[in-house]
Amino acid sequence: MNRRIFSVLLLFSALVLDFGSFASVRSAAAFQKVKSLAGTWEGKDAAGMAAKSKFEVVVNGTTVLETLSMSGTEDMLSVYSVDGDSVVLVHYCPPTTSPV
Repeated sequence: MNRRIFSVLLLFSALVLDFGSFASVRSAAAFQKVKSLAGTWEGKDAAGMAAKSKFEVVVNGTTVLETLSMSGTEDMLSVYSVDGDSVVLVHYCPPTTSPV
């Protein structure tokens, strides 16, 4: 499970970069995969420090909220949702406290 959290994050990165070409049916299918990650995932970062990611399906199943906790930093939040023919990811990290 240590590498699983980072595999999940890598999957999200790949999905987010390619969503511009997805039709609405494909974006809905991709979003279902994101929703299937609901739960808590634990692992270690590249430095061997503890990392935990929690995925929650919220707002009547239309949004996934991810809370990423890593040693020595404040929690980071990512919000995933479908917008037309795309899946949108908004990320909030402690240094900027504004969406990225």
